[in-house]
Amino acid sequence: MRTKPSRGGYLPINGLNLYYEVYGELGTSKPPLLLIPGAFMATDSMKAWADTFARERAVIVFDQQGHGRTPDTSRQMSYEQFAVPRRCCALWRWSARM
Repeated sequence: MRTKPSRGGYLPINGLNLYYEVYGELGTSKPPLLLIPGAFMATDSMKAWADTFARERAVIVFDQQGHGRTPDTSRQMSYEQFAVPRRCCALWRWSARM
C-alpha cells in the first residue's frame, strides 16, 4: 500500500518555486526525514522510500530546480546547487513551524 502525501505544494525558496510533498504528520516527537532525490530524479522516484520511512516519522521530499514539478529558472545550474544546503535548511525551518 502506498502512502499518499499528507500535504504538498510550492514554497518560494532561494529564488525557486520549490515543489515539495510531506508524508506523515509534522510536529511529532521525531524530526522529519528529508529525502533528496538525486540528479535527474524527482519526488515520484522517492515514493517507495517515503512510504517506508513515513511509518516511523514524517518525510519531506522535494523536486530540485528543473526537475519534476519545480520549474527551471533563467539562472545556470551548478553542482553546488545540487548540494542544496540552503534549500534543505529552508525546508527544515519551514517544517519546524508546522
